[in-house]
Amino acid sequence: MEKKKLTKTEINLRLLDKYKVNIEELNYAALKDFKEKVKLLSDGGQKGKVKYKIWDIVVVSFLATLGNFNDWEEIHDFAI
Repeated sequence: MEKKKLTKTEINLRLLDKYKVNIEELNYAALKDFKEKVKLLSDGGQKGKVKYKIWDIVVVSFLATLGNFNDWEEIHDFAI
């Protein structure tokens, strides 16, 4: 079963309601700079055993901390 792709507005409403994170207030220039820097990261893990890209892990962790999720269990819940 394929998941429905959410619109930017739907994502914002969910984040705002559940986590009090408003993506409309984010500085997109700073986020773009962050994205370019994170893309430079390399993952030393074995390719066959890597489940998620390092980019995905860093970005989810970053967004979770913006939403005041500060330990790994909370970040995991945010990611799910």
